[in-house]
Amino acid sequence: MNNPVTLAINRSFPLPLEGNRIDFRAEAFNALNHPQFGASKYYAGSGVRGEITNTALDNSELQFALKYIF
Repeated sequence: MNNPVTLAINRSFPLPLEGNRIDFRAEAFNALNHPQFGASKYYAGSGVRGEITNTALDNSELQFALKYIF
């Protein structure tokens, strides 16, 4: 099973007030959005053979954060 790619970007912006700043963070989980398919289904005596109906991991997720430091 391949591991999904996780990316993160951080940036700090100084403010005119002494010692104050804003930090920005962006994260992407499973950034390349490669599907990892779940197990195939097989039911003896039915028409369903080898059908894959789900993925083992979630799709890509993005997360953003702002932090004000004073």
